[in-house]
Amino acid sequence: MASPTTLLGSSLVFDRTGQTLVAVEPDAISIVELGPGGQTTRLPIREARAVAAFADQLWIATHDDQLARIDHARRPLGTVRALPFAARAMFQPAPCGPVAAVWSSSPALALVDDFGQLAATELGDVEIALPLTGRRFVTARGAKLTLPSGLATTLPPNTTVLGGAVMADGKSVTLLAAHAGGRQLIVVSLGTGQIAQRCAILSSTVRLAIRRGLAIVQLESQVFRILDLHAGREQGTLRFDHDVDDFAVDPNGQRLAVRAGHGAIELHQLVDLLRRPAATIQAPPEAEPPDTISRDPTVEPDVITSAPRVEQPGSEASDDDRIARMLRRVAADIRGTRTTYQAGRKPSFGPATQASIRCRHARRPGCAAPWCAPR
Repeated sequence: MASPTTLLGSSLVFDRTGQTLVAVEPDAISIVELGPGGQTTRLPIREARAVAAFADQLWIATHDDQLARIDHARRPLGTVRALPFAARAMFQPAPCGPVAAVWSSSPALALVDDFGQLAATELGDVEIALPLTGRRFVTARGAKLTLPSGLATTLPPNTTVLGGAVMADGKSVTLLAAHAGGRQLIVVSLGTGQIAQRCAILSSTVRLAIRRGLAIVQLESQVFRILDLHAGREQGTLRFDHDVDDFAVDPNGQRLAVRAGHGAIELHQLVDLLRRPAATIQAPPEAEPPDTISRDPTVEPDVITSAPRVEQPGSEASDDDRIARMLRRVAADIRGTRTTYQAGRKPSFGPATQASIRCRHARRPGCAAPWCAPR
């Protein structure tokens, strides 16, 4: 099994509800309760490799590949269990059902809290395993995708799944995939196996808000892009004034936690960040189009000068050209004069416009406009 890429985080994570943030630091683990009256608890556990946060417990992969489970009151749950080695340590929590996660060893190991007892199942012969529950998974091997129902579907040829997550409603899975030298986020329906959305991205550093359906992509050390996976469009671009080493978004897409380059943890409301100026490359301002009214040689000005307009020999203006000239004359009159509309009075135009309209309507009997009578 290939080492997966996390879309949920491994050392800076939210729990399923989005009300608890867990941050792994070199000398401790901080548990930050975000609800009313919340507090911060520090656990003196050094060099933890990964964590998974749930509503009532915390899973910790220690530096020596042991799984320790504790509740938020720091009481241990069960005995410590040895974990197989994982080159890229991460838990993939299940969004539905009892507390469960997949450990990123090779082969992957599915772990589920079965009424207080920890049950483990080895998932062989797959490259990527994404849990829906502790016993139902989305698995990928090459371009073949097997859904929890047993339905198998095939992604476009030469597609490699790098990571992903099942969304909180249990109806779709979002995959980070490599295809044709680029990276894509692919949303697949778990009911039909059909691709619902596909978004090209410029980076593999992505975090998902699995309940709201948002993806946050880190483009540069300070620049992030927000994608709406339901609509398949960009929502905005964020810029920080410092480097960001790690980040996480809560499942509801309301809070963004970032670990700054100097080690500090910051918590932001996503809506406030979107109000900041976007970090987009500003295109040079377009030059104003030339004044076609005054420079187009086909326009006859109201003031006749001594320089005649030269016609090209053998060329005859079409009806479309005459209509275009008429519209340019109208635009010239609007620029030079103020058109007034008052009750009981007809609009006032310049002489060139009146002459142009009269010429165009001279062959149309029945026109009631007083300035359109044939000459």
